[in-house]
Amino acid sequence: MKQRLPTILILLVMVLIGAMYWLDLSYYTDPITGFITHGPIWARYLLLLLPALMCILGLRTIGPRAISVLRTRSRGLGGIFAAAGAVGVVYGITQAVVSLQQPDTFHLITGILFIWYGVWMGFTAWQMFTQRAPSPTRSAVWGILAAIPFSLVTVYRILVQPSTLYRVGPLVQAVGALLAMLWFGLLLRSLYIAMPRRRLRWTYLVGVFTFLFCTCLELPYAVYSMTFSSGTGINLFESINMAMFGLVAGCVSVAIAGRSAGPAPQEAEGEKPAAEPKPQAQEPAL
Repeated sequence: MKQRLPTILILLVMVLIGAMYWLDLSYYTDPITGFITHGPIWARYLLLLLPALMCILGLRTIGPRAISVLRTRSRGLGGIFAAAGAVGVVYGITQAVVSLQQPDTFHLITGILFIWYGVWMGFTAWQMFTQRAPSPTRSAVWGILAAIPFSLVTVYRILVQPSTLYRVGPLVQAVGALLAMLWFGLLLRSLYIAMPRRRLRWTYLVGVFTFLFCTCLELPYAVYSMTFSSGTGINLFESINMAMFGLVAGCVSVAIAGRSAGPAPQEAEGEKPAAEPKPQAQEPAL
């Protein structure tokens, strides 16, 4: 538990930043245009340096046993994955139904793929509950297929939604989708490939910032847009789905930081186990 405290503190600081961002949206942001009305824009981005510097302390808590955190039984992580998968399935069905009424082929495909993402997260949760298999599915192709909707959301938010440095909300959503896509790729490598400890640092670091952008920053902006601006219910549902995935990333980062004691498994580090010494032949007694 002591090794997890720095990471938990980092996540709490990010929740506090999310609360401050809500106040900034409520009092110092134009609800129609989304531009900042008071204060320098650089102060908003300078605030993000605080959790970035704190992550240096979190990286030092990743120990040798962190490489097995996603390959051992964990009811806590399994429950988080199951909840995120359930939200993903419900959101995918809702998005598909709304897209059929529009019609909107792009979002229809995105909704269908999010349904499979939710199912795959359910497989991952079952694997963590039972530990009957080393990975959620036999082939990593099914996991790659579950990562495609995050790529589509990233492309849509970067190319379609207008985002500049002076419109913090859309920029937060674009960066959050990009981080979610990157972290999903790191999650797949951790589940299907025994990654060395040095590479798990990227899983930890990207996971922490995925929690910041997808959960702590995007969710307040979605609620604000739904309440005071032109946001719709399906946009809020999409942000809730992203927020749940950010919560998964944050919980995995906490779990990685908590596995610091004990020796490192040599097979996972890419090293061959030492060969057992051959028994020496005994001389016959005279």
